[in-house]
Amino acid sequence: SLKIREEIGDQQGVGSALNNIGNIYVFQGDDTKALDYYLLSLKIREEIGDQQGIAISLNNIGEIYSDQGDHLKALDNYSRGLKIFKEISDQQGISTSLNNTGYIYLQQGDYSKALNYYFQSLQIREEIGDQQGIANSHNNIGNIYKKNGEYSKAIVHCGRGFELANGIGNLLEQKEGCECLYEVYKLKGNVTKALHYYELFNKIEGSLNAEETTKKLQQME
Repeated sequence: SLKIREEIGDQQGVGSALNNIGNIYVFQGDDTKALDYYLLSLKIREEIGDQQGIAISLNNIGEIYSDQGDHLKALDNYSRGLKIFKEISDQQGISTSLNNTGYIYLQQGDYSKALNYYFQSLQIREEIGDQQGIANSHNNIGNIYKKNGEYSKAIVHCGRGFELANGIGNLLEQKEGCECLYEVYKLKGNVTKALHYYELFNKIEGSLNAEETTKKLQQME
């Protein structure tokens, strides 16, 4: 695809293909190659003035730096991406950038700033009806309250995240919400509810593993 797009001079397509190749390297755990392709994609997108593409590339680059523990570079890229998303009124992009920024502050142990960004992201996700995003935001917020020892608030948010994820069949967010609830009830000394969510967590994890196995078998075929 990349080769053909280069031959016909489709620069926007070239930028997209490079970005997608970067995504595949992320899934394979090769952050170095992923970053190379994301940077190539960013360069093309900057040359043709593809604002949305530039912002997406910046967010992807930020995620690589985040994985590598380079919080300053991650924040810089998220900030630049957020500015562009706001300029072009891309609400989905804005909410993702805010959420990503919140995660960096969480990693730095600044729970107050992390919560601020997570709540901003949640508000936008609710406005645009992004159910998966809303579930993710609630789980993120709940986990911070858990770390802060604010167990009642953690139960409210992780419970909401779990319910929403269950409603849309998103196993990953179900797992996140369930794990949070198990840990909170365990910390509160509520053995009955902790056990309930622990068993549920294991069941969801089993489903996720089965789903992954099915995908691998399909790929082999």
